[in-house]
Amino acid sequence: MTQLTIDKKSTLLLIDSNINQLYYFASPKILGNISKNFDQKMLSSYQLTYVNYFNNICKQLLSRDSSCSVFYPSTIAIDIPPPGWENYVKAKIEGEKLCMELNKNDKIDIIAPRLPRMDTDLTQSLIIQESANNAEILLPYIREMQG
Repeated sequence: MTQLTIDKKSTLLLIDSNINQLYYFASPKILGNISKNFDQKMLSSYQLTYVNYFNNICKQLLSRDSSCSVFYPSTIAIDIPPPGWENYVKAKIEGEKLCMELNKNDKIDIIAPRLPRMDTDLTQSLIIQESANNAEILLPYIREMQG
């Protein structure tokens, strides 16, 4: 298993790799927009990670001779957006649309479920919030990725 850091400076050389599964958990810090004003910088940050960087990785996977299963976690916040999270939700919707488009090929198979809030490095807080059990939520998808 290899862990990659996704940012503007990173270059992934997946063309010659033999990976058959990719779990895309890349995310910038997720912040709600307290202001009533549209925040283009925040939206662009989310779009870079959830759409652009993901698309670049998938293009590399598509250029290979082998197939790959890809896990792209989306969010249930799309169904009921929390106030101030419009930028995050918009970028995640764009990511889901990209997944649907990329799934029209026969080299990568993208699974993009809308997941509930789970305990991660990004969701740690001093304020106790209810989170889903990570193993219970993710294990069925990991099994699907292997099949």
